[in-house]
Amino acid sequence: MPKKISLRALAREMNISAMTLYRVLNNTPGVSDSTRARVTKALDKAGILQRVKQRTETILFDIQRDPYKSRQAFRLLIKIANLDYHILFSNHRKDKDEFLRLCDEADTVIFFSSPTPQVLEETFKANPDIFRINVFGGKGGDLAVDVDDFYGGQLAAKYFYEQGHRNLAVATIPVEPTQLNRHKSFIGELSFLSPEGKVYPLYLRDNWENMGEELFRLIRNHGVTGVFCTCDHVGYQMQKYLQKKGIRVPEELSMLSYDIPEPMVLDRPYPIDRIVFEKDNVIRCVEYHLINRQIRNFPMSGYYLIAPELVSAGSVKKILS
Repeated sequence: MPKKISLRALAREMNISAMTLYRVLNNTPGVSDSTRARVTKALDKAGILQRVKQRTETILFDIQRDPYKSRQAFRLLIKIANLDYHILFSNHRKDKDEFLRLCDEADTVIFFSSPTPQVLEETFKANPDIFRINVFGGKGGDLAVDVDDFYGGQLAAKYFYEQGHRNLAVATIPVEPTQLNRHKSFIGELSFLSPEGKVYPLYLRDNWENMGEELFRLIRNHGVTGVFCTCDHVGYQMQKYLQKKGIRVPEELSMLSYDIPEPMVLDRPYPIDRIVFEKDNVIRCVEYHLINRQIRNFPMSGYYLIAPELVSAGSVKKILS
């Protein structure tokens, strides 16, 4: 039986990075001619150059019809554009049969579509060898990369608490697992910090008008002093509705949102405080594991979380506790 060769060990012997070795294997730019010649010679001597390059890895991007997740998928596509991958596209929410058919052809599927446990299981059944990467979709898959949404919800609750707020609302799109994580951790942390406090949950059911009207009633009838919006789009919609109703922020209601404002929305009434994270850190993490998994020739399973932070813009007012 031929001895199994470690590409990582080979890279160390040649005093080069694993990325450089990968670029030589896939004939991509970014390597000097002298280094490329030296690495090619070593790979050929080891007898693995042709074997490794016999086939191009196929990656399936599963992207739901969501502007935010589509943009993040595009970020990753740009980063790997110069690498020798065969790219396929699907949307399992729109056509599951086509998605499962493409899974059978792919080596890796990257979900920008918040897959359910059932979809992840169906993916495995369609192709037991496929490597499943779940991005911005919570836990699940062979590799999941996301923001630490529980920590983000806790940060939001602590911030309101420190500013003296005890009677709050939290507005959420309930079909999004990441938003529900922020929602639940916000309620849990505030309950821990202030057992006598009150948090009113608001869920997007039918339309934004109904959610906004429910928030307006909580302000007028229940003395709610602040609202935590679990994503930027929720925050933007609540901003518009409150402005229409004449509610002043932060004089009459404090607002805290999650994530950096969407770039295409220019008519924001005012800046609001936010829990933010660096999206590129998520994409870089996916890129790193995607490339290095192929180099190391074994699955790199795990659940990686990027920590968010608070950025203040003056929309949360300090009140007497």
